[in-house]
Amino acid sequence: KQLTKVKDDFFNNMSHEFKTPLSSIRLASKVLQQNVDSEKRAIYHNLIEKESKTLEHQIDKLLELSLLDNNEIPLDKEPLIFCSLLKEIPTKLKPMLDDKSGQLHIDCQLKNTTIQGDYYHLLNSFCNLVENNIKYSLDGVKINIRAFENTNKVQIIVKDDGPGIKKEHQANIFSRFYRGQNDNEYKGQGFGIGLSYVKSIIEAHSGTIVLNAQSKKGTEFIIHIPKLKD
Repeated sequence: KQLTKVKDDFFNNMSHEFKTPLSSIRLASKVLQQNVDSEKRAIYHNLIEKESKTLEHQIDKLLELSLLDNNEIPLDKEPLIFCSLLKEIPTKLKPMLDDKSGQLHIDCQLKNTTIQGDYYHLLNSFCNLVENNIKYSLDGVKINIRAFENTNKVQIIVKDDGPGIKKEHQANIFSRFYRGQNDNEYKGQGFGIGLSYVKSIIEAHSGTIVLNAQSKKGTEFIIHIPKLKD
């Protein structure tokens, strides 16, 4: 019964994630057929482009999920300056941050510390993590990422000042398709695969990620990734 519920929830979420942008694209297309006003045409062209990118993003997530299940994700590992990777996150997530009036502060104390990693998938993982901080918090959320050396590892702490994760959901947050609610409060907020993907990628880099259950306010994740030896 539990597996059936998880499957049904996943397909309901997937249907919603695809139907919403498709409906917007279809509506914009109809308006463009009937409207010759250049300013309005530009607005609806931009809407089509935005929603098309949303669909592409969701399809990419499903493809990555499929590859993860089959252990087929090709990781192109190379020496990476970790601070450079973290500094890309605000640029990638600027539209989401602006939409929620969110603030993202990065304190990287690593200087030129390097790790052996896949730039694309690691950046994608940290963006997924911060996306969750943004999506499940109120407007004006503040997110802090702090990175520093801890013996032979890089330690990263990602913390927000949002509502946090209820205790009854904490043990399952990295489970595939799990979503910590029983209603439609977060309808349209993804498939429930983001944290599972993040955990898989971190572990593929011989790292670990845990939720700090002792955090007094908000949500805090602690990540360790081995650094390259000097």
